[in-house]
Amino acid sequence: VLRHGWPKVRDTRGQVMFFMDNDGQEIQDAYRASGRESLQGRVLFTDSEPGRPDAAFMKVNDPRGANKAVIRDLVRRGFFVRTRSDVPLDQARSGDTGMLRDALSSGAQMVSTDFPVPGLAARYGSDYVAELPGDPDRAVRCNPVTGPRHCPRGPLEPR
Repeated sequence: VLRHGWPKVRDTRGQVMFFMDNDGQEIQDAYRASGRESLQGRVLFTDSEPGRPDAAFMKVNDPRGANKAVIRDLVRRGFFVRTRSDVPLDQARSGDTGMLRDALSSGAQMVSTDFPVPGLAARYGSDYVAELPGDPDRAVRCNPVTGPRHCPRGPLEPR
């Protein structure tokens, strides 16, 4: 990934990516054990660390504080990063969007949430929702770390 980069979106349209969301080293070791640690010919990407042969996907759950700079560095280097916009129930109870703002500005290519649409947090006493700013139907945007200097306004994907 660091040498050749990721494929262009237009070249992968209609395809899916699978990620192992598991920190258990024994599970990852078992998956990588067939002598191809680089994941060549494999179905999914393991949650890895820079320097490992399978390093392509990194999971940094909390984008706040020093982790925001860690995520930005990983993204700039070419890794695919997943972070979270909320901790189960914390933001739903408080309505605080600070973690969401940090996640969106970190440059992580994937931001996970338990509250993707309005109304889900109501039973916990808030109107918290994790969505991109602007058009609530928008699911993609230019990356704030690696995107073009003049990101197009409006939808990046046809409706």
